[in-house]
Amino acid sequence: MTFKQPGAFIKHLIDNGLKRHRPVVGEGYFETHTLDLSDLKLRTSRFTPFMIPRQLSGRAMVTPAELRTVLADVTAMARSVSDEILVLVVGGVVDHEALSPREFGERGVVVLDKSDMDQIEAARSRDEKLNRLGVGLRRYLGLRALSPYVVSRPAVAGRFFGRSEFLDTILAGKEGANYTFIGNRRIGKTSLLREIKDRLKVKYLKEETFRFAEVYGANCGSTFDVIHAILSDLNPNAAGRLTRDMTLVKQFPRQIRDLSERENVEVAVFIDEVDYLLAFDEKQSFQLLHLLRSAFEHESCRIFFAGFRSAIAAANDVNHPLHNFTKMRILKCLGMEETNEMVTVPLTRLGIDVKDLPATVYRETGGHPELVQMVCERIVGIIAKTGKVPDATELLRQLFEEDFELRIFQTFIVNTDPYERLLCYLLVREATKSQVARDRFEFSESDARKLMTAQNVGVDSTWMRTIVKNLEVSSITKKVAGTARWKFAVPQLVRYCAERELDESIAVTRQDALSTPKETLLHWPKEHELSN
Repeated sequence: MTFKQPGAFIKHLIDNGLKRHRPVVGEGYFETHTLDLSDLKLRTSRFTPFMIPRQLSGRAMVTPAELRTVLADVTAMARSVSDEILVLVVGGVVDHEALSPREFGERGVVVLDKSDMDQIEAARSRDEKLNRLGVGLRRYLGLRALSPYVVSRPAVAGRFFGRSEFLDTILAGKEGANYTFIGNRRIGKTSLLREIKDRLKVKYLKEETFRFAEVYGANCGSTFDVIHAILSDLNPNAAGRLTRDMTLVKQFPRQIRDLSERENVEVAVFIDEVDYLLAFDEKQSFQLLHLLRSAFEHESCRIFFAGFRSAIAAANDVNHPLHNFTKMRILKCLGMEETNEMVTVPLTRLGIDVKDLPATVYRETGGHPELVQMVCERIVGIIAKTGKVPDATELLRQLFEEDFELRIFQTFIVNTDPYERLLCYLLVREATKSQVARDRFEFSESDARKLMTAQNVGVDSTWMRTIVKNLEVSSITKKVAGTARWKFAVPQLVRYCAERELDESIAVTRQDALSTPKETLLHWPKEHELSN
């Protein structure tokens, strides 16, 4: 029996599209290659070490006892590189059952042997090679540990889905350097900022010419807070020496430009929840935005904002300094193809055929990323418990539980104003009266206006059009193809609203609407109105 050269196998993976990050480390007992496994679309890192134990690499057979002798060393060494998983690659054949994969998997270690390499190399397509690699990882780590569906955490690397054309354009700088992403709560703005940051870090990793700073708007109450946070991230060693006076603020643009030019680095700043900054900055004649603009008009400096209502208002105002400073881009829910990718690709990598479930997931979630995460997490839970893929009926039965209901309702509440909520409640009441199934109930703009008029809520045709459009942009409703009619994008929202004292909800929301000035209502900008 012969063995396979582990180094040649790793080269095969790289030749088939897995990017190598960082130089190969050949010191001591191990040769370490760091590969990007994000294309697996599993819970893996962009920096996953593939470690070849020199003393075992040339053996035709590798025993469990021999692998256990290197387990402690390999985990200690790899933890300095990655806090997730590592892959131990040996050239001989391993008796995986005798090895007890769980013993290694609990430490985040996967063992790939000659049989794994042969199967991966024999696969004809890149996708099939990744599928076989995914099955090899699952043998040791299990389904849940590799599942990319983690609710309420930003999605990065293998856990980031969709937005591919969007990302390619931004990272290539084809439209300019600075961006503001506007979109609903829980639509994925934070994940997008993190993904852009990580991809820029990878791009400039070899040259080590990238500096970045992250600012969370809710933690800042003044211009100084923002400037101090940015400079502290860009130069942590000097953070303690930053003076707490206005000199720091005044010198900020020059400091950013000097940093880029003196150290020959690219600078990128990511500001999430920019609405908090806009709230105080408007009261001081946009001092902060003018400083940021002065600093980030430099060719080697980029800034990215993400926000909701105040940022949307800025996008609608051509005279707002944020509008003229950055490219505005609307972040919407995932489309059918993106949702299908999010459901199908990870589970296929793990050897699971989900059949017709992607269509069910899209129908029930409307492409809301967080809701898709929740549904897929439930699918994984069912498979891990029963060993079987649920059919659509079983999945829907599981989704009627309280946590999913609460998340759908919270998403609806945080993304609508009183006028939009009132219209939704009225439409829900109409849907429950009709003999049509929830997912088939439709309405027109005229129907919507009649319902609002009957509540003595004065909404002219222009405002009615805006309200209906807002619900569509928010993916609460969706256009019926080829018509001027809409339907609910998340059918279960109808049931959940109907079960929450609907008449009382209508009465309370009507009062909220009557006491809310129309000037404060959300108005999404049209795509052609955004900066070019």
